[in-house]
This record gives sequence, C-alpha cells and structure tokens, in this order.
Amino acid sequence: AEQADWVVSGIVRHGSAGQSKEHLPRQMPDSSSFFATNPGIQGSNLFVRTSVICTAGLFNEALPSTTDRDLCIRLSMVEGLRYACTGDYTVNHHAEMDRDRVSLPGDRKAAGLRMFFAIWGPWMSNETRTRFLDRCNNVFHCPATQFVLPRGQAETDATHEEAM
Repeated sequence: AEQADWVVSGIVRHGSAGQSKEHLPRQMPDSSSFFATNPGIQGSNLFVRTSVICTAGLFNEALPSTTDRDLCIRLSMVEGLRYACTGDYTVNHHAEMDRDRVSLPGDRKAAGLRMFFAIWGPWMSNETRTRFLDRCNNVFHCPATQFVLPRGQAETDATHEEAM
C-alpha cells in the first residue's frame, strides 16, 4: 500500500433495524461500477495522493450529493493509477433512516442524483442506466421522469461505458 496512489479501507454500513453490510473493495473498481450504486468507497475510507486527486479534478462541490461516486469514477479513469486495499475495516458508516444525512430521500439528494445523471448518464449503458433509475426510484423516491439526458445523448446507447 505504500506505493499506491489510491488506498481504500473496509467500511461497515449500519442501516435501520440493526442491519449491517461490510464492504472491502480489494480490487480497484472500474468507473462503471459507480454508475448505478456505490461499491463501498466514500470519502471516509478513501486515501488518495494529492497529485492524483488534483489530476482527477478534486471533489465536485457543485454536486449536492454523490460527490464520492463522481470522484471515484474520475480516479478510476486516471492512467496508471496504483490501487491498494488495507484489508481492514476502519469505518463504521451509520446510515439509519432516522439520522439526518445527505443520502436521505429528499430535495438535496434528488438534485445531486439529477446532476450526477446529467454528467454520467451519457456514459452509462442502457442496462446500467435502468439500474441507476430503478435505484433512484426505489431507494430515494426519485422517479425516472425527473432525469433527462443532455440533448442527443439518449440515442447513443452509452458507448463510453462499453469502452471502459
């Protein structure tokens, strides 16, 4: 890990009703794995060399949510990036529905998801786009009608994701 540019530790996500899910991403996820969901990497378990995070473009502070997924997509596109996993669970993420947080369904989360989709929707395959929209509806109560691809992008069938 000492030669890595991007290091990730494990995270335990604690949900409502005492549910817990462990994430330990041992292999570097490709950019498309962040399109429909988060494979267990967020700011709290992410360590990146300053030069690499600057190359990737830093966090997009214009996004009201999904900033970690957006950054990880761009990090995974950096050529020659060296990735490592600590192998240890160092983060307990409390994601209970009764806690105030950005990821709760609501206007801020919906705005972040719409902006994320405007940026990355054209890169998604039709299958991934469907998974993204289904998750937005089922988890965050944002129906697909709230999401619009930039003009002319819907017909491309997202050849970018297939090329990644």
